[in-house]
Amino acid sequence: MIRSEELKKYLDFAYSAYQENNITNQEYRQQGKVPYIVHPLWCAMLLIADTQIPYNQRELGFKALILHDILEDTSLELPDWVEQEVRDVVKEPTFE
Repeated sequence: MIRSEELKKYLDFAYSAYQENNITNQEYRQQGKVPYIVHPLWCAMLLIADTQIPYNQRELGFKALILHDILEDTSLELPDWVEQEVRDVVKEPTFE
């Protein structure tokens, strides 16, 4: 089960990363209409809400999806508190 405190930690980091540390120094994408956080948040929420997928996979997927563009679209690295399994999933589709 993803604890509320852990969920908030991921959301807070992702918000700060995408909104305040993206490499374009812009708060919005799609011609200035949509905050950067919307895409990773939408992906993560879509997965965690899907009750057809086992919960442990949804939890891992949520964490990875909320962070999935951090390494490409921001000036930040993943924090030390991110579990290795999540790091591995995030790094897999990341372009160098």
